[in-house]
Amino acid sequence: MGSATSSGSPEPLVRPGLSLRAKLVLAFAAVGLIGVVTVALLANRSTRRELQGFMFRGSMTDAALLADQLAAYYQGKGSWEGVEALLGSSPGGSPSRGGMGRMMNLALRLAEPGGLILADTRREPSGVATQAELEAGVPVVVDGETVGVLLSESPGASSAGSELLARVNRGILIAALLAALA
Repeated sequence: MGSATSSGSPEPLVRPGLSLRAKLVLAFAAVGLIGVVTVALLANRSTRRELQGFMFRGSMTDAALLADQLAAYYQGKGSWEGVEALLGSSPGGSPSRGGMGRMMNLALRLAEPGGLILADTRREPSGVATQAELEAGVPVVVDGETVGVLLSESPGASSAGSELLARVNRGILIAALLAALA
């Protein structure tokens, strides 16, 4: 009729396990960890977006300035003959010391509106630009008519961006570790 224990005392209502203090410490640690991870992810995403936007805007500005210079060249000459010297490549396709592409550290190609490559700062001009390349390029316009398309890319820009993101991620990791130790 009585209890199941032989001593006659009731069973304990609290189960043995983690103390309230340990549970609170673990809860605070979990909240802190979630906060640090969230901040790290948001900082990484924001940095990547801003870096890509900055690099894109800078490249477009340089290419637009170059396209204006090419338009003036075409207007003065009436053709693209000799444009290799302006871009920074020799007629044989080997890079020269001067030219727009070398000053701005850009790999440049000039194409006809139809896509035929007329000049290239990296190699012998040959081939045809794809439709996607032409759409991404900067049109060279003279008297309202598109006479060419400037195709540019900045070699090493993506690697420089990757290096910066890696440094930002390292900084976030160090900050998170210091916050965890505090």
